[in-house]
Amino acid sequence: MEGRAFVTPFDAAVAIVLLHEGGYSNDVSDPGKETNLGITAATLEIAKQRGIVPHETVLRALTADTAKDIYRELYWRAVHADVLPSGLALALFDTAVNMGVGAAVSLLQGAVKIQVDAVMGPDTIRAAQLAGEDGLDNFFAARVARYCDLAARKPALLRFRNGWLRRCFAIARAAASTGAVRA
Repeated sequence: MEGRAFVTPFDAAVAIVLLHEGGYSNDVSDPGKETNLGITAATLEIAKQRGIVPHETVLRALTADTAKDIYRELYWRAVHADVLPSGLALALFDTAVNMGVGAAVSLLQGAVKIQVDAVMGPDTIRAAQLAGEDGLDNFFAARVARYCDLAARKPALLRFRNGWLRRCFAIARAAASTGAVRA
């Protein structure tokens, strides 16, 4: 249709993730420390080193478009989200943004009952493609358990637990509405 922009799965997913990520923050209790639009200072440095963003990019002045470039390269592509069912792609992408790619992939591998090695290789991709709704449910159950375990092990993080869980449940609703399996 003329006049309507095509929305890619990445565009839809990053829009949802950005709803949960705030603007600039430098909370010393937050494991991410200094962040803007969900991008940490450490992640921005990696993006600069890999040529994703210019070296003069400043975290405090990060734009949504620049954040999207970083999300696409360091998270979406890292978890091979383009080849996953849309609901699982959203869930895995958001988890990678919130917990790190390795942690997200490890949760996925446990959820689809394959060897956990934190590598998004062909076996993980294949298992994820075949996981269906049960795999998505298992993934979110593992994510919730990880948040609760983290808050229990590190009491200073307890104040973040309810926010993490609200985000998890919102992403679960969005993932369920987009579909756990390809049509």
